[in-house]
Amino acid sequence: MLLRKITSADIPSSEITPQPAFEKFNRDRRRFLAGAAAAIGAAAVAATKIPSILDPEIIFCDEPSAGLDPVVAAELDDTLLRFRDVLGITIVIVSHELESIRALADRAIMFGHGKMLASGTLSELEHSQNEEVYHYFHARSA
Repeated sequence: MLLRKITSADIPSSEITPQPAFEKFNRDRRRFLAGAAAAIGAAAVAATKIPSILDPEIIFCDEPSAGLDPVVAAELDDTLLRFRDVLGITIVIVSHELESIRALADRAIMFGHGKMLASGTLSELEHSQNEEVYHYFHARSA
């Protein structure tokens, strides 16, 4: 058997084309690199946001003491107050719990019938001319 070295001169140029598997590899490689670049870009953007996530200016709590017994609810109120005081943040709380509202709120907004009924300090709401607002603050304490 005679072996001979094959050179590019021995193969017609029309046959020197990338094979389908190699083309697929290149296509997949380009897609991977584009996806990796996008992921790295997203990670870089997220990394710039982490300080704001870990150091918020405002915390929102929706019915934080709902379903809790009064002792645990009071402890939660104290914890929220410590967050506010130590971290210097604003806490927006949605609550129907009058005791928590009295313990936590500097200002309050009362909604009813699809609109804002009153807003102000607790003293202002307690002395509201709006009968429904006044009743909310006084009927439960009787």
